[in-house]
Amino acid sequence: MNFQHKMPFGTRIEPGGAASFRLWAPGARRVDLVLLNEVGIALDTSDTTLEMRLLPDGWHELERVNAAEKTRYAYRIDG
Repeated sequence: MNFQHKMPFGTRIEPGGAASFRLWAPGARRVDLVLLNEVGIALDTSDTTLEMRLLPDGWHELERVNAAEKTRYAYRIDG
């Protein structure tokens, strides 16, 4: 039997292969999602460093990112 539980945080793969990210960082003014290369080095270009949208109650969200399953990433908080 396969169970799924939608979590309010973390990363999820969307239908069609895109990914969505959600992080709770209530003290952060800005959170960026940084996509990494295969050895974990940030590529630091406009298409791999993406600003997350600030939501109420300290949540930061980025939806439908072109990131395949097993893509490495990091969060950059306030620069």
